[in-house]
Amino acid sequence: MKKLFLKTYDKLLLVLMGAFPFFTGCDEPNVEYGSPYADFNLSGLVIDSISSSPLPGIQVTVKSWKGTTLLVTETKTNGYYSFVFQDFPDYEKVFSINVEDLDGILNGGEFASEKADIKVIQSEYEIDGENNTNFWYSGVVYKRKDFRMNLK
Repeated sequence: MKKLFLKTYDKLLLVLMGAFPFFTGCDEPNVEYGSPYADFNLSGLVIDSISSSPLPGIQVTVKSWKGTTLLVTETKTNGYYSFVFQDFPDYEKVFSINVEDLDGILNGGEFASEKADIKVIQSEYEIDGENNTNFWYSGVVYKRKDFRMNLK
């Protein structure tokens, strides 16, 4: 009886341990102590395409190349937005920025959503204001993307 219990227990334990790696994976790697990373500063201005006036309250979303949402914010009263975050450096990294008018006519009209990709390549990473060729700590990247939104 004891032998049958141990065989059953061993098989159950083996199945659970075999499935364990599938339940611990992450969609996006997290920056951890001792691993390569870079600081990303993405910013821009959102304006009305007709009047060139700034659009406050526009939702701005940054997504990874996999489509995973990284950060969400709203434009300030002057139409500016900014994101500061850390992520793994790659030779080439693409972020998608989506701007969407969620408040309707409160900011002067209903505006159509816009989307743009921001591409970062290794030579754009800076350490102390100089271009970096070392891949371990890639430093800081500054990217700006402005949007001119059209009425629906």
